[in-house]
Amino acid sequence: MGICMSKTGIFMNPEVKVAGADVKSAGLSGVTLNVTLMAGNPNPADLPATRIIYFLSKGSDGASLSDGVSRQKVTLKAGDTTRIVVPMTFKFWGLGAAGKSIVTRGRTTIHIKGEITFEAPMAPGGTATSPFEDTVEVAMESLMGSGR
Repeated sequence: MGICMSKTGIFMNPEVKVAGADVKSAGLSGVTLNVTLMAGNPNPADLPATRIIYFLSKGSDGASLSDGVSRQKVTLKAGDTTRIVVPMTFKFWGLGAAGKSIVTRGRTTIHIKGEITFEAPMAPGGTATSPFEDTVEVAMESLMGSGR
């Protein structure tokens, strides 16, 4: 967690962690995961998110699956932890060995990396960015049409 001094006092970057991923939908062209992030705001003021950037890669070899930007509206409440669910999509054609792993093992791993940018008047420059990164396991039964 970064700590910065500004004219308005001490600012601490929110800490963001990947809490898990569930399959939202699976179709002929690809999969949409609902990735759950937990973001803790240690500051005395609310922090609105302006964008969430993400990168998905295969856990087996790090090959890129997709990247994207979400501009969903979410605000981290002061002194609290906020649950953020971000839809992240990738195409089946990018799975390769990970697709084989789904068939043979019933699951595969996906590496999730990204960052959230916040409006943060207390921070130098008026914005703050917090990274997140983790590897999650995606189960075949989730891929086979749960459609949550």
